[in-house]
Amino acid sequence: MTENELKNIFSEQDRFAKMCGVVIDSAADGSASGHMDVTPSHLNALGSVQGGAIFTLADTVSAAAANSLGKPAVTIQSNVHYVRAARPAGSLTAKATPLARHRLMPSFLVEVTDAEGRSVFESTAIFYVKEP
Repeated sequence: MTENELKNIFSEQDRFAKMCGVVIDSAADGSASGHMDVTPSHLNALGSVQGGAIFTLADTVSAAAANSLGKPAVTIQSNVHYVRAARPAGSLTAKATPLARHRLMPSFLVEVTDAEGRSVFESTAIFYVKEP
């Protein structure tokens, strides 16, 4: 699958990610990056970005990274750490890099940063590669 096909799948065809405003910027060779412009609909009752919105960005970017390895893959486990509150301004950026390129269960490190470049979220994600 080409990088443009992956971008289309995870930015346009994934209806939930699209509704949340997730955009995949790059996806190739087991790594991916993407962003989400923060809007009022992303905010929680305290005025910071809702944790589920941040996780949606991270999960979508890690899925693009996993699928860039060439076979369909789905998340089977994520360990998440909310580092600090994400302020309601600008955009959030996520980067996923491979930790282990296991044939059936690759794993990735995902970091989400705010518009000022500060880390707001980190996770490790394990995927299951679907064999035909």
